[in-house]
Amino acid sequence: MTWTTLGESVVLRPRGDLLEGALSDDLEGTLLELVERGRRVIICLSETRHLAARALGIIANAQAVALRKGGGLALCCAPKRRDRARGRGAWR
Repeated sequence: MTWTTLGESVVLRPRGDLLEGALSDDLEGTLLELVERGRRVIICLSETRHLAARALGIIANAQAVALRKGGGLALCCAPKRRDRARGRGAWR
């Protein structure tokens, strides 16, 4: 995962799927460290295709902490969802 500053915000860019394991552990540690300090964080998902339930829980928890500490949390660049129900592989 990489991170950069953008004005007063920090942009986190996870590289790869946020499933169970090291990448989710890294996201959790970095994200909580930033929001505990009241930082505004943007999670750019341009290089992430799948989010496990654990990753969603990490993001939801970080959002709650950010609100308590006066910071903020936003997601951007989420990939389009593939429509598997139709079986055609259409993109929405």
